[in-house]
Amino acid sequence: MAERTLLPALRTFARGGAVDASVLARSARFVADDGLRLDLAWPEGPAPEGGFPLLVVTDANAMFATLVETARLQALRPDVTGLGEPVVLGIGHDIPGLFDMALRERDYTPPGADRLLGRLDGLMGDLGAHLPLSRERRVLIGHSLGGLFALLALFRRPDLFTAYVAASPSIWWDREAVRAGAEALPARLTRPVRLLLTAGGGERGSPPDATVEPAQARRLAERRVVEEAQALAARLAEAAPARLKVTTHIFEGESHGSVIPGALGRAARFAFED
Repeated sequence: MAERTLLPALRTFARGGAVDASVLARSARFVADDGLRLDLAWPEGPAPEGGFPLLVVTDANAMFATLVETARLQALRPDVTGLGEPVVLGIGHDIPGLFDMALRERDYTPPGADRLLGRLDGLMGDLGAHLPLSRERRVLIGHSLGGLFALLALFRRPDLFTAYVAASPSIWWDREAVRAGAEALPARLTRPVRLLLTAGGGERGSPPDATVEPAQARRLAERRVVEEAQALAARLAEAAPARLKVTTHIFEGESHGSVIPGALGRAARFAFED
């Protein structure tokens, strides 16, 4: 509705100049036959020795563009940041909006998570036939239910990526699957893997802000996103210290939604760490 009234106005503002839709440079989008929407962004210039790092992000409808722009900004001064530009693959859904809870539940939680992991394995293989991708820097990034998916991927396919980022993971959604996965993980690790767990300080079960509405306070107390993430980090770090490096970061002053840009920026840097 707004587009029909805004575009004529923009043509007036342009004073005869062209008015085009904004697009993300060096990127493409397509819808697969299984209904997944895939977004891809690639670097400019030749690949570094060993290939481009690959970042795979869930909830691409909401996260892809922010992650791409964040990663590219960090790569502008590699002499300062030590970061290069990665290939970014976004896994989303063919919907007009940012999120569809039913589709997220289908793809990011058991048992659908296993199907999506198999799909990702094939996608990365296909992509590697056309782009030189690093085998040492492949990172899966997810927030909320996507963060739960990242943890399930680590537990079930620790060989698929070299690092996993679970931002504000919805451990509360299936605590038993996370408990069982964490317990079985040490025996499944065949090489070193890294895990980054992040959350907003405002996601604690007992928020310091007394102005939180009662309904929100009950949700926070039930979900305990920060406490669950920290407990999982401690458990995993103790269980497999030689093969699993666990890092945590709490963004104080941020909520479940407002933490997303900071979490994606931290994830982009994490891809280049050792």
